[in-house]
Amino acid sequence: MVYLNNNLPDGYSNKYNMIKDLLYIISLALIGSCISTLKSNKEKVKLKTTSLFKYDQQESKSAGSSIGEPSINTKNDNIEQTKNVKNIRTQSNKEKAKLKTISLFKYDQQGSKSAGSSIGEPSINTKNNNIEQTKNVKNIRAQTNNNASLNKIIEKIKSGEIANIIVMTGAGISTNAGIPDFRSKNNFYDKIRLYQKKNKVYLGVTDNKENFYTLKIMNKEPKHFFKALSECGKFDESNPTITHYFFTLLDKHTRLLRYYTQNVDELENKAKLSDDKIVRYHGGFHISTCTNKSCGNRCKYSLLSECYKKGNVPYCNDLFKNGCKGILKPDVVFFKEPISVPKTQDDDFNKCDLLIVVGTSLSVAPFKQLVKKVKSDVPRILINMEKVGDFVKHPRKDDLFLKGDCDSWINKIVELLGWHDELETLSN
Repeated sequence: MVYLNNNLPDGYSNKYNMIKDLLYIISLALIGSCISTLKSNKEKVKLKTTSLFKYDQQESKSAGSSIGEPSINTKNDNIEQTKNVKNIRTQSNKEKAKLKTISLFKYDQQGSKSAGSSIGEPSINTKNNNIEQTKNVKNIRAQTNNNASLNKIIEKIKSGEIANIIVMTGAGISTNAGIPDFRSKNNFYDKIRLYQKKNKVYLGVTDNKENFYTLKIMNKEPKHFFKALSECGKFDESNPTITHYFFTLLDKHTRLLRYYTQNVDELENKAKLSDDKIVRYHGGFHISTCTNKSCGNRCKYSLLSECYKKGNVPYCNDLFKNGCKGILKPDVVFFKEPISVPKTQDDDFNKCDLLIVVGTSLSVAPFKQLVKKVKSDVPRILINMEKVGDFVKHPRKDDLFLKGDCDSWINKIVELLGWHDELETLSN
């Protein structure tokens, strides 16, 4: 039956309105239920995300980490929240890696102390990445191994198991005495360059040449040669360092076989090292000899130092009654002059049970080649600002590199040997 124009019978009108109201109420209820369900699901997602963060935060705290509160925006959708969780996990992993690196450092530091080492606190920058921190750990481990190896050598010296030590030295051991070396900033040749400029004279030194120590220059400019030598060398004004006195102590304790040096300052004499222990590969200033081979007059440096300072040429006939017109040349090996190899050299290096190389660039032959002469199982110690020569080109498993100032390292070795009081007595 179809009713048009809302013309319902009286009995049906009220029923129709009731049904209409009921359907409206049911619709509202269903819409409200759907909205409630959506809100509930959204809250569950947020709670799950927060739980994941708390789980990661607890893991981080159990490892000793401290991670700040995350910034979770409740307006972000599920995808953005998931990204936040991944970022938090990534940050947590980075913190764990950093903690692991620091733990490794603490382990190495403890190992170092157990080996008798004294290593300063590291500077760990929290902004450095894991690669940089790993490098720091490797350096600490290398230092720890160095100290452990040094302690073993010290014990062998004390016991007498090591008793034939050969020492090789260069200009680096005398820089603390005020004598310039030949390689670093403001070195000997830099000072000669300044002297040349000031006095408007050429003494064989340019940016590319270092030919000061030549007979040609000495004979051509004798006055300036000796004056520059006195002003730039400062040999007569210097005193031995801790390092020089240490070699004398090695001899006193019958541990020094031979002392080979490139130095011409002869500070080892002032340190009272026995002459029979010294091999001066490049000669020295202690004695000067007349350049006239038929003359043979010789004179101590102490008698010539004032002559040098005044700019006077040390002519043989000015100092000796029977002198000639020759010049008293220091017994230093000049360029292109032959080097006298000592007869004991081969025997020395065959007997050697420890080689100590201090303060040299190992760049001048034949001196630099001596480090190869010790037997392959003999430990070699290099005390220097950088690793050089055969220690770089042909390193051995028992090599020990002690980087830094030679006096500082020698002072530590003296303390480990228990010779500190003797060193003070000797140097005063």
